[in-house]
Amino acid sequence: MESKGKVMRVLTEENADQRIEMLDGIKIFQKDGSWALVLPDASEPIVHIYAEGKSRDAADEIAHKYVLKVTALRG
Repeated sequence: MESKGKVMRVLTEENADQRIEMLDGIKIFQKDGSWALVLPDASEPIVHIYAEGKSRDAADEIAHKYVLKVTALRG
């Protein structure tokens, strides 16, 4: 998926004002300590999205937010 690079670049730019870690993917931290990790697959044309929040519902909401963003960026 050629758009994996685009997804990572745009997410990095969109979240420049937030704490991020860029090891294998991009981990975006929220103000409350929750986070989302957008991780491009090394061999498949997909990205994996993981999230942690104060509750299961909060984590699901964060993950869903990034699923929508990645889907929109893929085109």
